Amino acid sequence: MKTARIIVMLFAAMCLPFIADSNDRTIKRNKPTGTSEKRTALVIGNSKYAESPLKNPANDARDMAKTLEELGFDVIHRENAGKKAIKEGIRDFEKKLRGGGVGLFYFAGHGMQVGGKNYLIPTDAQIETEADVEDAAVEANWILGKMEDAGNEINIVILDACRNNPVARSFRSASAGLAEMKAPKGAVIAYATSPGDVAADGNGKNGTYTKYLLKYLREPGLEIGQFFKKVGKDVAAETGEKQMPWMHSKFYGDFYFLADSGSIATEKPQIPAEPAKPKQATLNITADVSGAEVWVNGNKQGVLPRNFTISESGKYEVEVAAPGYKKYRTSKNIELGKEYEVAVHLEQEQPKPPVKPEPVTDTAHKAKYQLRKTPITASDDDFKNKFGLNKDWKPLEYVENDFNDNGDGTISDRATGLMWQKSGSPNQMLYKNAPAYIEKLNREGFAGHSDWRLPTVDELKSLLTPKEMNGDLYIDPIFDKTQRWCWTSDNRASDGAWYVYFVNGYVYWYDDNGYVRAVRSLQ
Repeated sequence: MKTARIIVMLFAAMCLPFIADSNDRTIKRNKPTGTSEKRTALVIGNSKYAESPLKNPANDARDMAKTLEELGFDVIHRENAGKKAIKEGIRDFEKKLRGGGVGLFYFAGHGMQVGGKNYLIPTDAQIETEADVEDAAVEANWILGKMEDAGNEINIVILDACRNNPVARSFRSASAGLAEMKAPKGAVIAYATSPGDVAADGNGKNGTYTKYLLKYLREPGLEIGQFFKKVGKDVAAETGEKQMPWMHSKFYGDFYFLADSGSIATEKPQIPAEPAKPKQATLNITADVSGAEVWVNGNKQGVLPRNFTISESGKYEVEVAAPGYKKYRTSKNIELGKEYEVAVHLEQEQPKPPVKPEPVTDTAHKAKYQLRKTPITASDDDFKNKFGLNKDWKPLEYVENDFNDNGDGTISDRATGLMWQKSGSPNQMLYKNAPAYIEKLNREGFAGHSDWRLPTVDELKSLLTPKEMNGDLYIDPIFDKTQRWCWTSDNRASDGAWYVYFVNGYVYWYDDNGYVRAVRSLQ
């Protein structure tokens, strides 16, 4: 019986067990669904704003961190965090989430909605106009995407971020409180107050909503739906129904923060005792080629040699690769208390004959759409105009594609005269590393061609569809689903580069890791 993947989001107001080497690298082997999983939380409370400081968020975060630790959560705790600190905390949080189990994100502080999008405000944000919000704040959907991409079974997001923010009052498209967000399948979105309203910072030590979260987190046997009913009822009573908690749910399972003896908890049924220190195994991997890199169970672990300490038995897949050599693959069945050696001999690849240029055909002349293939630079002020996007950063017009699966890892689109990688890079990479990936495709003659390149925004957004077609992605199911957001060759005027986000179907800039889906012209 398959167990549904659960994402629980709570908006309050507004891969392998681990292996570690000497460089603190971690690999996770996915545990079977339905077993007791670890709990991980990121808790942030921002009070010290230069404009409109708040009294309680730092207290709220401190108390939430303490309570969650007592409920078995491994807590990352930050107070009065700027944008860099928030994003670094989220990245650390995302890495830990990939071990599976329960993930919980809590933010208390200022939040605002601008243009129908929700933003969390760091303490160092300098916001004078609406245009400043996108650069200075952290978009809530970005955090949700990070948690969703981690692939763990349950995610809980609590945003106590609807406190009244006077900075936003003069913004033309800003509104009070946070915007409504529809819950996807298997999710619960709970606001401390109705969408568009603001929540109280509280007269005591804690904000009104967080006070009752803390009260009922410790009550045994409360299923998550009952938990929010109790919290909401008390908040409404205390505020004379001026603050009315609101919830949108598509989650039909059971989850308990603290289960009693008669309840079946999705996770740890009681506050866990300190586990006994497990036995360990060691795995030493070497190669006879300098600069060879290793992957364990699909997770890149860096340059060899590597010596790993393994805390859980099981089967581990090892892959070693170096430029100009054939990939080496093997597997090891690891038992705790033993030592394992993998000495890798890499065989050189035979040089491939040069790829002959293709004869020029009239394919481009037959193409219905002529798309820009020369990279450009766009600023935050003019990108929508340059890329043909609406106010939600989505295409003004969608392409009527004419796809064909060529059976060699490529997809041709006769409508645009372009050939695409069916999948793309297996792993995310920084934008500066994308050209090296393209160069490797051309050096190896991927699918018999040596003229692959990064697509422009105009080319890559031609793959976007008006609605979800490939699971939760806005792209034709003829393409693989791994590449959820992809780099383009178009640069941002200040920093970063423009990318296409297939999860929500829009174009925006990015300064973190992304995938690459290469393109070439058919002519």
